[in-house]
Parts: sequence; C-alpha cells; structure tokens
Amino acid sequence: WRDKMDEYGHPHKHLDPPMAKGIYVAPTMEEAERDAAELQNFSSRILRSEGNNGLIGLPIDKDGNVPPGYEHWANRQNDRDRRDDPGHAGLPPLVGTPEVVIERLKETQAAGINHVFGTFGFPGLAHEKVLRSIELFAKEVMPNFQGAPVA
Repeated sequence: WRDKMDEYGHPHKHLDPPMAKGIYVAPTMEEAERDAAELQNFSSRILRSEGNNGLIGLPIDKDGNVPPGYEHWANRQNDRDRRDDPGHAGLPPLVGTPEVVIERLKETQAAGINHVFGTFGFPGLAHEKVLRSIELFAKEVMPNFQGAPVA
C-alpha cells in the first residue's frame, strides 16, 4: 500500500490505516486450508463476474481498450490480482491453527499494519465453524496481543 502511495505521489507517513482481512482459525492446518479455500478466491471471483467484459469496475470496452483519461486505471486488475493472491501482496493469509495465525499476525505487524478488521465468516462455511473460529481467535490468539494498543 505504501509503495503504491509513493508511486502515485500521495503523502502517507502520517497515516496508520487498518486492513480488512479474512480470518479463519481451526484446530489443524489441513482443516483450516480446506475450509478456507473459498475465502481465498471469493472477492476475485466476484470482481471477475459477468458484465463489463468480466472485470467489474474497470472502464474498458469489449476489446480491452482503456478510454482517454482513464490510463491510471490500466493496472487496476493487476493490483487486484496481487491483492487477491494468497500471499496478499506479501502479507500472509490469516488462516491456520492458533499458533500459525499468531505468527502471521506478527508478520502483518512487522509489515506496518497495526490494526486489522477481521472477517470471520465467508460463503459456504458452516455457522458452527465460524463460531468455533471466533472462539479460538478470542481464547488462543488475542491473549498474545494484549500489550498492543487498541484504536
């Protein structure tokens, strides 16, 4: 994010933005990865849905041409693809066992993200698993960040 702000010439040193990220905590990595497969591709699939040449929000014609004045949008889909990569532009997905999610949150903090808005549910995940994930996060992950300032 900061690299993009620099690239487009926008000041950002004074900003401490939050990041919304899907979070799924399960007892085993195998279960976490299997259950969260839909979380990893949901927004990409929606943004690539039918209509507007399959790329919602991009001002392109059916031949893939960007109209004059919209050149800065030309790389928007590349940015979306990088964002929706399982590595989330260098940030790890918050999916796994409590121990893995703790380590990944620490990596996210090290990258300069101090505030995370977690989304715990996603299409296709049973409600019981959503509740279990929230409980595991609250009981086993959050205590490791008690010293972190709260916004």
